[in-house]
Amino acid sequence: MRHVEIILVALAMLLIPACAPVAETPTQPPHPQKITVVPTPVPTSTPVVDPPTLPFDLSTVGVLTPTISLSTQTLFGFTYQQAGGNRYAEGTGNMYTEPLDITLGGTPAWVVAAAVDGGGSIWVAVLEDGRVEAYLILAGHITPIQIQPAQLPPGMPPLLMVHEGVPTLVTAPAEDASPLTHPVILGENPADLAYIALNGDLVIRKDGNSTRLAVDALPDARILQDERGRLLLITGPTTRYAHGVLGDQLEGSTLTLVGTSPPEITRVIPLGGRVVEGIAPIWVDLDLDGKREIIVTLAEANLGAQLVILNEAGEVIGEGPATGRGFQWRHQLAAFPVEGEVNWLVADNLTPHTGGVTEIYRWDEFGLNVFTSAEGYSTHLLGSRNLDRVLAADVDGDGFVELLVPSQTGDALGAFRVQNGSMFIAFTQSLDALVTTNFVGVELGDRRLLIGMGLSDGVLRIWGIE
Repeated sequence: MRHVEIILVALAMLLIPACAPVAETPTQPPHPQKITVVPTPVPTSTPVVDPPTLPFDLSTVGVLTPTISLSTQTLFGFTYQQAGGNRYAEGTGNMYTEPLDITLGGTPAWVVAAAVDGGGSIWVAVLEDGRVEAYLILAGHITPIQIQPAQLPPGMPPLLMVHEGVPTLVTAPAEDASPLTHPVILGENPADLAYIALNGDLVIRKDGNSTRLAVDALPDARILQDERGRLLLITGPTTRYAHGVLGDQLEGSTLTLVGTSPPEITRVIPLGGRVVEGIAPIWVDLDLDGKREIIVTLAEANLGAQLVILNEAGEVIGEGPATGRGFQWRHQLAAFPVEGEVNWLVADNLTPHTGGVTEIYRWDEFGLNVFTSAEGYSTHLLGSRNLDRVLAADVDGDGFVELLVPSQTGDALGAFRVQNGSMFIAFTQSLDALVTTNFVGVELGDRRLLIGMGLSDGVLRIWGIE
């Protein structure tokens, strides 16, 4: 791989104001100062000698910086935070500082981001009509950059890849790829990928060969990955439980585990007549024993929806309470560590369209049980395929993980913290607009966590920029 070193020398002033001091006990972080991004031209008096060929357009940057190295490591930015579908981010955030607003050319539908060396980050917003805008935030400066493709099918979620310093959105080089989901890259070679075809096949392209597996995938299923190169996705679409709150009348009746070396179906997990109400499980090691568990929302007409934990053999090893009636949904959110707890806790949002109850589960020898909850917050919009409006992370820099979720009205945020067996609001944040995208957490090299989302007033808002 090539290693690109960029030395940018100029005399421009910083675009971003100094961060506001952190209050000791704030309940409401400060409102942002809106910034419209205007490229800063390089002064004409500055000589330019043999400018390097850069992986993206930095010709408008005028900033005095040290040497910046774009990592040769391949990095990814998922709408669902981790490759295994867990919406949990490490690092230390600070939402008490003044956030940065970048004015976009329309209403954002999706946001993805990734870190680059030197304390910078790349942010990509996909607008409602599929147009793509990308920005490099580095050394206190915001620079619009070119990224390919510049247009996605409206509604298609993005996957950001930064490979050898070049940011791109991952798309399948095939006309039969489903426009309701995105491919995933297998390993370090961007040419090796897996995608869902329009007929439900899982297509794996690896080492120059292409294999089609008849998995019968949901057209909007997300393909999850683990560290061993295995894939997990929802399969077996059925209309027998036509709740229809996630964009169509289809729900999955099976889960399928796939190996990629060689490409093969390794296990199909039947669900006993129930369906998965979702587009992806959460595939995470809850008890830290080195084996991943599968968290899904299962539903059927008589019992309704309940959170279920499966092992990779398909056995139920934890089962939460059912709603007791059909067509009441539970949105599984994230799994995250809490001090004093042996296993990671699991969060969901009960009936987000009508009630919005955030529930926290403990999984132990007594089963999978809700032990604390709070009303008034909703993580999903009826009919949307965006199930990623949530983030579990230390968002305020206090050393504890919070669960960041939107209010029922969507124009504010609440940060839930779990301590001493109960949950409370650590802080709230008014937005003066509606949340329209997923939430993003990006950990920089110094452990600093940037937190971002898109808003209905055409703004990309980011907390944690210094």
